[in-house]
Amino acid sequence: RSHHNTFFDEYELHVQGKDSVEDEIEETFNLLREMERPKLKTYVVSANHNDHLDKWLQLANLKSDMLNAPFYLEAMAAKLRAIRNKDLDFNLLEWALNRIAPVGAKFLGRRDSLVIGGIRLDQHFDIGSNGSRGSAQQFAKSGDKATGGHSHSAGIYDGAYQVGTFSKLLLDYVQGLSSWSHTFCIQYPNSKRCLITIKGGKY
Repeated sequence: RSHHNTFFDEYELHVQGKDSVEDEIEETFNLLREMERPKLKTYVVSANHNDHLDKWLQLANLKSDMLNAPFYLEAMAAKLRAIRNKDLDFNLLEWALNRIAPVGAKFLGRRDSLVIGGIRLDQHFDIGSNGSRGSAQQFAKSGDKATGGHSHSAGIYDGAYQVGTFSKLLLDYVQGLSSWSHTFCIQYPNSKRCLITIKGGKY
């Protein structure tokens, strides 16, 4: 139910039986559970991807989406309650995941800070200075060392390290040449960082 989807995308998902928002939330829940490790803390950084759920509430027509209508109404009620109660820390994705079972991950808000070993880890790089469109290059000019994502393409720009994507590389809307990669960042105890790319199943 992404706002990026066309009518044909939605119909294809319907034919494949993959148009349940709740099922997608459950997939995300299972992925977070797989990531959990003893003595390891998982953080979920605020990002435009997480905001898709909020946008769905604003744009969806539940009267023409019987499959998702019950979940839509529950989510909308939770969101409106949070607004009424001035719950500034309310996170719709966190609420949806905890609806299945308590998740161990810590969800960061847009204004939350997470700095480990002098490296900022609280930014996805999707929002830049003064609310502008973000990029790793923009964060490189900020003076802070940071690790983020957003563009799905790996790169190092001075003190800004950018990872790739955890998604499929050949999504339907990806056309032409692509710089996307399955690249992740490791930060060592001395704060040095390394980008690791998985290609053909190998690191």
